[in-house]
Amino acid sequence: MSYQTGRPKVGRKSVRHALLFELIRQRNMAKFISDRVENRPPAAPTHLDHLARSAGRSLGMPPETRPPVL
Repeated sequence: MSYQTGRPKVGRKSVRHALLFELIRQRNMAKFISDRVENRPPAAPTHLDHLARSAGRSLGMPPETRPPVL
């Protein structure tokens, strides 16, 4: 009489758990980034003006059509 082991049952449980852990990881990463952005000091208006001017130049917009920076 030979001893035969049954095939190990490979179900969807491990796939579901892997997906669950990946979703939890992504949620934690999103929370971390949100907290980091929220705790960042506000940008100085001069930096925003410089950013708006460089963005306008990269888009090729004439100066009269650029929206004002608040």
